[in-house]
Amino acid sequence: MISLPFRSLRPASRFVIINLRSTKSPNTARPAQAGRGNTTQLSSLKDAEETLLRLRSRQKQIDVTAAATAEMEQSGDPAAVSELAAAGCGTPLKSSADAVLDRLASRIGKPA
Repeated sequence: MISLPFRSLRPASRFVIINLRSTKSPNTARPAQAGRGNTTQLSSLKDAEETLLRLRSRQKQIDVTAAATAEMEQSGDPAAVSELAAAGCGTPLKSSADAVLDRLASRIGKPA
C-alpha cells in the first residue's frame, strides 16, 4: 500500500479518508457521499470519450482532404485542371475579351 502525506491528497480524497476514519468500518461509510465523486468521474470520462471521438473524426476529415489534395497535385490531368478553372478555382485558362482589353489599357497608361 502506498502511503502519501495527507496534504498531498485531493480534497475529495481527504473527505473520503476523514469519513472512513470517523466510522468504525469502511462498510458503514455514507454511500451517498462516496457515490457523488464516482458520478463526477463517470461524467468526466464520458466527456473525455466524446472529445476523443470528435478529435478522431476531425483528424479523419483532415487526412482525407490532405490525401485528395496530394492526389490532385500529383495528377497533372489537364481535364481536371480545366474543370477546376472553369469552376473559378485558380487562374482562368482562357482570357475573356474584357480581361485582355483591361491589360492593354493598363499597359498603355504606364510610361515605358
